[in-house]
Amino acid sequence: MFKNVLDELLNISLNDKGDVSVLKEEPIPSDWDASVFDKSFKKRLEYALERAKKIGQGSSRVVFEIEFEGRPTVLKIAKNGKGLAQNETEADYGLYRMYPDITVPLIDHDEEHDPPRWIHVEKADKITTIKFRELTGFPFDYFGFLLNDREDDREGKGKYAKKPYMYTNWEAKVPEDIREEIRESELFNDVTDMMGNFDKPAGDFTAIQNWGVYKGRPVIIDIGLSSDVWDTHYKPKPKPQPVGRW
Repeated sequence: MFKNVLDELLNISLNDKGDVSVLKEEPIPSDWDASVFDKSFKKRLEYALERAKKIGQGSSRVVFEIEFEGRPTVLKIAKNGKGLAQNETEADYGLYRMYPDITVPLIDHDEEHDPPRWIHVEKADKITTIKFRELTGFPFDYFGFLLNDREDDREGKGKYAKKPYMYTNWEAKVPEDIREEIRESELFNDVTDMMGNFDKPAGDFTAIQNWGVYKGRPVIIDIGLSSDVWDTHYKPKPKPQPVGRW
């Protein structure tokens, strides 16, 4: 009984009017054989490629468009261990509940496997730097510079860094009047709040390809990276040093 109540709570979301609503669990397309996700990465992707349109691909996941309740949506399938780690990070309902204005809603995710082998989200339209400025009133590159500046300050690499030669003055790259406009915007405060609460590095949010437009607002379409995922799967490993002779 407790599990049923917990499952119900985990699926609570806010609708467009700010009212509480419950997201119903929905599977991958009903005509798909779910057992394919018990097979290898290669088999899963081959199966999906035969049945859905591929709309994107990164180093860790392949993105497909699938129809759901009469509208196009997005299915992200892991293609390696990095993709599994990103799916696990991205399938956090709490993240979407806390930041509904800067994320696309999570429809469902793979609960048969841990970590999830696929996640299903709403589809955002593509965005350009020009469109971003139309929607926000400020340039995307300036927005990214100030995200980097906030991250550096939090990590002690900012103005008062112990190693000032490693310091990049991101703030100086942005005109003063625009700095305040960006820093006072809800978008900037939501993104930097997410960075702090969910350990998200700024780098992913400074790339326009990780953004889209959903219901007329700019949103992040890839939130699978965290500092832990980066350190475990992406951070370059130090080269072994040669052992000197005595």
